[in-house]
Amino acid sequence: MGLRCPWRTCVTRRFRENLQIYATPRVRLKTGAAKSKVKTHPVRAEFFALPFRFRALPPPPSLWRDKFLRLLFLVPSVDTPAIDPAAGLSFSRALATHGLKLRRARTEILQLNVGKLCDLSCVHCHVNAGPKRKEVITRQTVDRILSWLTETNIPTVDITGGAPEMAPEFRYLVQEVRNILQIETIIDRCNLTILLEPGYEWLAEFLAAHRVRIVASMPCYQPANVNAQRGDGVFDRSISALRLLNRLGYAQQPALTLDLVYNPNGDFLPPDQTELEADYKRELKLNFDIYFNRLYTITNMPIGRFAAWL
Repeated sequence: MGLRCPWRTCVTRRFRENLQIYATPRVRLKTGAAKSKVKTHPVRAEFFALPFRFRALPPPPSLWRDKFLRLLFLVPSVDTPAIDPAAGLSFSRALATHGLKLRRARTEILQLNVGKLCDLSCVHCHVNAGPKRKEVITRQTVDRILSWLTETNIPTVDITGGAPEMAPEFRYLVQEVRNILQIETIIDRCNLTILLEPGYEWLAEFLAAHRVRIVASMPCYQPANVNAQRGDGVFDRSISALRLLNRLGYAQQPALTLDLVYNPNGDFLPPDQTELEADYKRELKLNFDIYFNRLYTITNMPIGRFAAWL
């Protein structure tokens, strides 16, 4: 059995087990002039070391190398000979080989990350957001973005973080974006709990008044999984926030869309999105009388806090 590409499978168990073939009990990483020992399980240590000392490792098994290169250069067949990047096969040539054309289309969405400040410290967070982070967008930066945005035909602005609502300029940003004529949709990537935090009692009604589409984190419809990933008590607060949004018309009125997002709480890939959406709608309606529009499944990025957890 060959090794799956780690970037395509979010570091599955098979990857970690097969990596053992050239893992060492302790790994040395160069940090400036000094060296430090990583005293962890050899497989995990080697995973973190991989990007920094890949050239120093023994050559990987040919089967893994060939599988990775086939993924990288769009060669789908197991019968295709191994590709040598040094031979000069470029991305454009690989596309041409398979009769594919890559053309730029109209930009539909501008996503803004307005900072890393957040009321939660989720174990899967790839930007290491949390209550003590200081990186937040300034009014000057917001004004520069708005000035540029008015000259485009981009119809959707997607605001994320951290908890984007905690950025001091969040209200100003939403109000000004809503005043731009070509903007059809404003998305707020909400963690739900922020709606109930002291000092943010205005937030839910503000979002509804400005017809902001909410894409909310909800990693499970059962308490244990949510609390394990996001912290004790987060499930109950999320349910309360969803009920609040339903009362304001979200998922009830066409102009107020409420979507949920599922992401795995471990080192595995999400299940089928359509089937899981049906499960979410059934369980949340039956147990909590909660409605939402769509469920999206995503895969955690193996960087930041989630990489440390792995």
